[in-house]
Amino acid sequence: MTTEIIKADTQELCERILQFCEEIGQIKCYFYQREFLLRVIESIVIGDGEEICALFSRQSGKSESIGILVAGLLVLLPKLAQFMPSLEKFKKGLWVGIFAPVYSQGSTTYDRIRLKLKSQHGEMILADEDLDEKVFEKKGVLLELAGGSLARVQSGSKQSRVESKTYHIIVVEEAQDIDEDVVTRKIHPMGAAVNATVLKIGTCGIHKGDFYKACVRTKQSSTQKGAKQNYFFYPYEICQKANPNYAKYIEKEKSRLGTDSDSFRMAYKLEWLLERGMFFTQGQLEGLINKEYDYEQESKKGLQVAGIDFGKQHDSTVVTILDLNTEDADEEGNCQKRILNWLEIEGDDYESQYQRIVDFLSQYKGLQIVCCDNTGVGQPIVDRLDKDTEVSAQVVGVNLNLSKRSDLFVYLQQEMLAKRITIPGHRDAKRTLKWQRFCNQIVDVVKEYKGRFMVVEAPKIRDAHDDFIYSLCLACWASKEEVMPEIESFSKNEFL
Repeated sequence: MTTEIIKADTQELCERILQFCEEIGQIKCYFYQREFLLRVIESIVIGDGEEICALFSRQSGKSESIGILVAGLLVLLPKLAQFMPSLEKFKKGLWVGIFAPVYSQGSTTYDRIRLKLKSQHGEMILADEDLDEKVFEKKGVLLELAGGSLARVQSGSKQSRVESKTYHIIVVEEAQDIDEDVVTRKIHPMGAAVNATVLKIGTCGIHKGDFYKACVRTKQSSTQKGAKQNYFFYPYEICQKANPNYAKYIEKEKSRLGTDSDSFRMAYKLEWLLERGMFFTQGQLEGLINKEYDYEQESKKGLQVAGIDFGKQHDSTVVTILDLNTEDADEEGNCQKRILNWLEIEGDDYESQYQRIVDFLSQYKGLQIVCCDNTGVGQPIVDRLDKDTEVSAQVVGVNLNLSKRSDLFVYLQQEMLAKRITIPGHRDAKRTLKWQRFCNQIVDVVKEYKGRFMVVEAPKIRDAHDDFIYSLCLACWASKEEVMPEIESFSKNEFL
């Protein structure tokens, strides 16, 4: 091992390590690859345990970058650790875990590592007297070096059992497609004992999964004064500057796909198309918030409707009150609606919940219709509310089967996109937990289509809920019926 590397400062050390990686891989990295890899090497060398995210345009060399990086580090770090106390944790080897939505996607990077190390050129470098290293492969998923280093590829699918391993570097490939719960609950903990550096690499998608949230986090943290850069963004415009052949390929893709197609925008422009897979985006939500409005604890005039979603198991029961401005209703009966207040009750003791719901509803003197989810536990509560003399409004149960849920959410989305719903945004309202939960749920719920039906629900991760949005959906549906000319003529069957 050369004295120059051992005595180098951190920046120079990272440069020299990258040069070694390039040498073992027999390539010269493009400028954007070098920028990303130098930061990763720095994180590993100084042991900051950071989460580093990189969005790479398709076919721009992300797998090759990781391949040469890991190949070089597997060999070099344990050797440097013999002379550098700061790298002592690598004395027994560097351990790298590579994860992807399915094994075949992760194997691309794994194969690059294997080819670099087991090529004739790689074996020649490993045979150097300063290194004296050998590589062994097991079952096509595990590379082990005589010095203790290893690289293992594993599936990140929901069904995979990936726990119990420990890694100094965790690489999450095609991160936009890996289930969020798998990443946070299964993959992340494997780096806890050694303060691992976590690399998340991919392109854009239509859902706000772990990769999207990680990109937001690292992008925001990278802008802070004195912070390290942990977010890297390389759309095709950057990548084609380094590679003329790539630029030619992109021009063909523009013709084949069209620059405005979803495929081109996500894969090459690196645009998140959340409107395709999320019910509502953060930007759209902000357009509905009025900073002048706080909650209204009661009403003495006006016309109100309510929606109740009864909590099941770990969910909350949520009541939403909407105030209607029926004077500006359009020909189809759609009018401006303002959220006056929410009531959230946690737990599933419906008997104790009942009186709180009645007391809350009775504060709104203009309340005309209350729409409730009458599936499951809701049916007996709906019947009881309808007979309760303290509740002057008409109480209507809605059977939330697949078809009806689709109708309700299509209408809610219509009203929200038309900006006919106003959300209280006064600073006092924003401080409350119920306001924060409402806003989080609105932008976190995902949508998909089952045939012609729109399905909207909380993401399938721990502690994700959709109580507030279902309550709003029911209240909004009540408002749709409320603005009809004669409220007295309504039949409960119209809601079923």
